[in-house]
Amino acid sequence: MGDPVALPALIERVNDWVPKIRNVSRNSILEIATKNNVFEFVENLPSFYKLKLCTRDQHEKLIEAIESYVTTSDNSNVVVNGLRSSNPLVVRACMDLCINYNLLDKLSLSKIGLSHSDLIVRCRASGLMREFQGEAQQELLNVAILDGFMPIRREALQIFIALGAKDEFVAPYLFDKHFSIREVVIKRLADSGISVSEAYKCALDSKSAFTIRCGVWGLGALGEASSLAKIEHLLTNPYSSVRKQAVTTLSKLNPSVILDKIKILLSDISPSVAKEAASVARKLSVAFYSSELFNLIKCSSYKYCSALCKCGLTHLIIT
Repeated sequence: MGDPVALPALIERVNDWVPKIRNVSRNSILEIATKNNVFEFVENLPSFYKLKLCTRDQHEKLIEAIESYVTTSDNSNVVVNGLRSSNPLVVRACMDLCINYNLLDKLSLSKIGLSHSDLIVRCRASGLMREFQGEAQQELLNVAILDGFMPIRREALQIFIALGAKDEFVAPYLFDKHFSIREVVIKRLADSGISVSEAYKCALDSKSAFTIRCGVWGLGALGEASSLAKIEHLLTNPYSSVRKQAVTTLSKLNPSVILDKIKILLSDISPSVAKEAASVARKLSVAFYSSELFNLIKCSSYKYCSALCKCGLTHLIIT
């Protein structure tokens, strides 16, 4: 009958366990691959690509035939319109086809991709940024540098740096929410002869928990031991994220401080701090008498403390 409404069922039968059904399903799909049915085929592209994971038969030739069909000059506009589909899987498939078959100029493709809500679509679009120059590239970078996904932000920042970005532009990313980007910035500023330790030391006096945490992390990453007293004081900070970072950093810079406070930290009001303390205790091979742990469990009003002692520190007990 040539009705494309049958496509989902036919695609499923292409991987049927009966060879004759697989063959007739493939033939039926190709028969309805007409000018009027392009939209339905584009909407079902994710199902076609899913056949690559099916092993009852070789489906590559069918997929190639469908790609050739939807990317012809008469049908490619439907693929381009698929970039605005409400189904992110369809958008991903159309993005790949537009890139591989040059169905849309890459600048427009990059703009559409970088503004999309789907992470995979944005990642694929970000891979095109290095192919541009001048204002076009700058426009894309300005969008990518604000992306919530770290690899996209990092790619944009690295391009900015390669283009000779000034220190004033790069420095604020010392406090990016992801340490991987902070590491890039530390190296960039160090290559320029700029010491970033002062920026991280000043951050310890901030009223923002995030800024303090970045400062503590930064001093640990730099191996800066001159602020140990301040970092140790942060073990009693009201913000649990700051206390946790202080535990991690002190275990690198001055493990003896943690050894002296490990019992207190294991019963911290925050589960994340207590778990980090347990992790540090394992790394430093801290040994406890069983009576000490039982007393910790008995005195603690937090349920997770018992679990930490039983699961995280059992192998370190001295009976």
